[in-house]
Amino acid sequence: KQGDRAMSGATIVFSAQDDLEMTSMQDHHDVKVEKLAEAGDPVVEKASFMELFKYADMVDMLLMSLGTLGAIANGCLLTMFSFFLGDLVQVLSGSQYASSSESIQRSLSERVNTVAIQFALVGLAAFFCSYVEVGWWSASGFRQATRVKGAYLRAILSQSIGYFDEHDMSALSGKITMETQQMQSSMGENVGKTVHYSVTFISALILSFVMGWQLSLFILGSLPVLIGAFVFQDIMMRRAQTSALAAYSAAAVVSQESLSNIRTVKQLGIGTVVGRQYGESLVTAEKSGIKGGLMNGIGFGLSTGIIFAFFGFTMWFGGYLIANQVKATYTGQPWNAGDVITVTFALLLGAMSLGQVQAPVTAILLGRAAARNIFDMLARRSESNVLSKEGKELEKLEGHLSFKGVAFCYPSRKEVMVLNDFSLEIPAGKTTALVGESGSGKSTVIQLIERFYEPTAGRIELDGVDISSLNIEWLRKQIGLVSQEPVLFACSILDNIAMGKQGGAVSREMVEAAARDANAHRFIMKLPQGYDTPCGERGAKLSGGQKQRIAIARAIVRGAKVLLLDEATSALDGASEKVVQQALDRAAHGRTTLVIAHRLSTIRDADQIAVVQLGRVVEIGQHAELLELDRLYAQMCQRQAAAAGDARKDSVFSLGSVASTQAEESEIQTCGENVTELDEIASESFAALQKENKEEENLEETRSEGPSVGTWRLLSYNRPEMGIVILGILFAGGYGCAYPIFALFFSRAMTGLQGAEGTSKVSSNVSASAIALAILGITAGCCKVGQLALFSVVGERLTRRLRDASFRKMLTLKIAYFDELKNSSGALCSRLAVEANEVKGACAEKLGLFFGNLVTLVSGIVVGLVAGWKLSLVVIACLPIMTLGVLVEQTLMMHGLEDTKDDSSASVLSETLENRRTIAAFTLEKSFMKRYEESLSASLRRGIRKANLAGGAFGCSQAVQYWVYALGFWYGGKLVASMEWRLSESELQVTCQELVASSQYADFSVCEVALNTSYGFGQMMQAFWGIVLACMGLGEALTFAPDANKVAAAVKSIFSLLDTKEDEERVDGERLDQVRGEIDFVDIHFSYPSRPEAKVLQGLTLKVPAGSIMALVGESGCGKSTLIQMVQRFYDPFSGTVLLDGTDVSRLDLNWYRSILGVVSQEPVLFNCSIFDNIQYGKADGTLTMEDCEAACRKANAHDFISKLPEGYATQCGTGGSKLSGGQKQRVAIARALVRDPKILLLDE
Repeated sequence: KQGDRAMSGATIVFSAQDDLEMTSMQDHHDVKVEKLAEAGDPVVEKASFMELFKYADMVDMLLMSLGTLGAIANGCLLTMFSFFLGDLVQVLSGSQYASSSESIQRSLSERVNTVAIQFALVGLAAFFCSYVEVGWWSASGFRQATRVKGAYLRAILSQSIGYFDEHDMSALSGKITMETQQMQSSMGENVGKTVHYSVTFISALILSFVMGWQLSLFILGSLPVLIGAFVFQDIMMRRAQTSALAAYSAAAVVSQESLSNIRTVKQLGIGTVVGRQYGESLVTAEKSGIKGGLMNGIGFGLSTGIIFAFFGFTMWFGGYLIANQVKATYTGQPWNAGDVITVTFALLLGAMSLGQVQAPVTAILLGRAAARNIFDMLARRSESNVLSKEGKELEKLEGHLSFKGVAFCYPSRKEVMVLNDFSLEIPAGKTTALVGESGSGKSTVIQLIERFYEPTAGRIELDGVDISSLNIEWLRKQIGLVSQEPVLFACSILDNIAMGKQGGAVSREMVEAAARDANAHRFIMKLPQGYDTPCGERGAKLSGGQKQRIAIARAIVRGAKVLLLDEATSALDGASEKVVQQALDRAAHGRTTLVIAHRLSTIRDADQIAVVQLGRVVEIGQHAELLELDRLYAQMCQRQAAAAGDARKDSVFSLGSVASTQAEESEIQTCGENVTELDEIASESFAALQKENKEEENLEETRSEGPSVGTWRLLSYNRPEMGIVILGILFAGGYGCAYPIFALFFSRAMTGLQGAEGTSKVSSNVSASAIALAILGITAGCCKVGQLALFSVVGERLTRRLRDASFRKMLTLKIAYFDELKNSSGALCSRLAVEANEVKGACAEKLGLFFGNLVTLVSGIVVGLVAGWKLSLVVIACLPIMTLGVLVEQTLMMHGLEDTKDDSSASVLSETLENRRTIAAFTLEKSFMKRYEESLSASLRRGIRKANLAGGAFGCSQAVQYWVYALGFWYGGKLVASMEWRLSESELQVTCQELVASSQYADFSVCEVALNTSYGFGQMMQAFWGIVLACMGLGEALTFAPDANKVAAAVKSIFSLLDTKEDEERVDGERLDQVRGEIDFVDIHFSYPSRPEAKVLQGLTLKVPAGSIMALVGESGCGKSTLIQMVQRFYDPFSGTVLLDGTDVSRLDLNWYRSILGVVSQEPVLFNCSIFDNIQYGKADGTLTMEDCEAACRKANAHDFISKLPEGYATQCGTGGSKLSGGQKQRVAIARALVRDPKILLLDE
């Protein structure tokens, strides 16, 4: 009737099968991003720290204990570095050699050798301690996390199906992965890092106060400012990142929903609307990203400026202590240069460690919160725990089922009573059919028998025993289930069938026998690999009929006494249905069988038929008896006969004559032959699909061979920001110069500290260097702010433009583009999210860092060579080794150890949760848990190897730095002792005359050696630190190298999309002044671009007069839905023409043309917004009034049910319209078609 109302005055074409459209959608784009960004973090209950380790065994305890000792020792080694560095400064101080010039060279050499050996030993110790800390803590974390993951899945599988109704399966899979990773991170290397950094801070504090409390208190007074800068940076970055993530999530929702329903988007002409929504979300994300870049710059700039100024003021106060001969605590002697350097570096490293400890502590806190969720799940108990051994097992089973006054409502919809006083006897060994309207409770009956749910009231008995007292696993093993959409697993056909009999030996012969009974053996043997053929994910590589027959074979091999058939043939075409029905009839023989069917012709031979209405049995009897009653069942039969328009309806619904039976048997045989032919075709298609999949494996290689994209073209997307780019590069260069200049001034300050005590000269020299360092800090901080802030503007705008251009381009592409496997909605959304980000990282964020590090490298080498070319060349020779060490350390810090891209356990977990009902029905929990544990074991082996590798790599990176220090200081000391660096004679004459006169030195020669030693030390430190800082810059720059190929591939991919010529044509074509609605198909030849060998239409000619109703019928695959799609211009014919009122539709303006079409499909797509918004999409210009909306809904018979909803037209439809029933969705879709006032109406099933 709704269809009749819609047909008045329009040309209508409807077909018998829909070209199904993906409807997997995320949340609606209308996310309140601002609220997400501004909302405070909820208070999350956390597990205690010790609870994290409740799954640790003795081996883990040993690993953690040794790892902790390694972390403690590692933390102390960094403090020892400060002590030895101070010792070196004092060794090379000229003042201690004032007594005799003859012993200076020998003493210098001996002391330098000693200090170099100390550094080398510290490096050796650092290697072993770092390996033990990182490697063994990580290995312990992997081991414990593996046990937690296994226990977590066991706990989830022990829950009733009601639990899964309230949790999205895809979200649950991600939740398990994320929470277990967070927990692993909190009990792995992050604990070692926390101990390491904490010990460094504590030991540094102790050392500094032991050396001298005066300077220590002075430095500690400035530490809160430094720590405050770190905290400010962290807080502001988190806020900006939260806001940006919320905005990008909103954009991802728009893209996912639009691309997964691209046909509906194109048909409704709302590409501009969703493009604008996507762009608005990107603008919000851009603003958040720019703000984050500014905050990041301010944080880094503050910390840089404070550290430089910190060194300057420390040198000044140290000079003051030395000049005034204030006594140090440790020696009881006046402060010297070595004491100042020891305390300064110790407290600086301690402060940096205090800042570094924040990241691992945050990871531990997140892990504790995740652990609380995990432990709560582990403690959760379910009434229907299939893994429990509780409950009885019947010795002998007949199979008689009884429902006695059963009432039930779903846990997720407690206000809706589905079954109400439901009573029914299902005799053993007989076939009972349930029929009734949608939503009457038929499928609920099957789920209660399986004990997926427990009744709210009443009881269900099996052979007189309440099934709630039976062991669930035993009960389900007595039941075989075949559902409307059978689930096959990603394994072979043999394994899928064998899964029907868990816990028992299943031979290949038994599997083949079950396949023969299910009418499946013949088509299986025609497949390339026979029973070893992989089915693909959810059976994707098989046709619907083939999947259904394998599912029947799986139920048969189970040997169950009770067989449940829930709409087992409703999704099949006529030929497949009759073959599958034959298999079902064989399977039901001798078993208690409960059948649910909408097609009443399939159950007329049942031993009894129960009619269900509003959760009660209102009629029961055999087919003929119920027809004689002439009540609800008879009315259903008459409606179906009328709907089918079958000339043989009298024979179908009569008591059955011999002639009709013979005719039907002949028809079944013919259908069986047809299905055999279809199976042969499917076998050939499967082989082609395998070849196609093999070609897909080489996709990345093919893409990498594509044409290269010019850098200038990429930069053209940032042309408006070219001034900002240049300014950012200048700021980056300024910041890059800061560290070599710092080495210059700091070396001079240390030289000043080595001057004679008690004179004002020391203080003035140090003061000049201190002021220079403070000014340098301010300058470097400003440069860093400018660099990060400006390049964040460049990067965020580049990302927005690339994403926006890519998404809008996707919306213009032909439907054939989306038919390709590589262009699925998930793949395209992933490209939108990942590729632009990768390009931004390379061309914006890392561009500034690269230029800065390049300047650091060049200027550092220049400073080093000018100060001392011999020492510089020696250190430069070590550059590759040291750079590699820095590169390894930076890479570990950036990427961590929780890389899961090779983790096969994630796919097993996802498959387990997505197919939970099938797993429960066939008691496959233990089987899938075993598969999961096996995949976890493989992941654990990889994880432990990775932990050992990471520990060794981290140890090497630490040791190499100390060893380079040892070599540099040893060789530099030798050069100083040999007087490689000398003051000018005039300067020596003036200075030494004054110092000898004041009796500070015995004679001129001693003074000369002492001053040259001090000067040489300053030059040595300038050369050494200049090269070392250059090396660090090079190492940091090289961390970007691994991403180069990835970035190049992303750039090629983006521009290959933007350059593709697969756009829909004629978006600016003709518009007809008056539309009558006559459609002509003239000699149409067509095959789908993805299957060019399969000819769908061959010379088809058809006229649909204006204002008429044309019905298309035929077998599946004959081309009905193809004609519907050609009318919509989703595809164009290879030859021939489609005419509208005599005009070739390919010449018409595409947007205008589609605006005169109204389409309602078998599974209508509703978007995750309100009912009004969904209907308003029918008018892409957004001019729909509430009055027009209500009028359309009344015509579609939807207004009454919408008005009864709590929020009326503002009611949210949910993902894919999930909050509405099938009939309600269909009526909303009809209303959406009617508000367009279409001239042509297309009804596809």
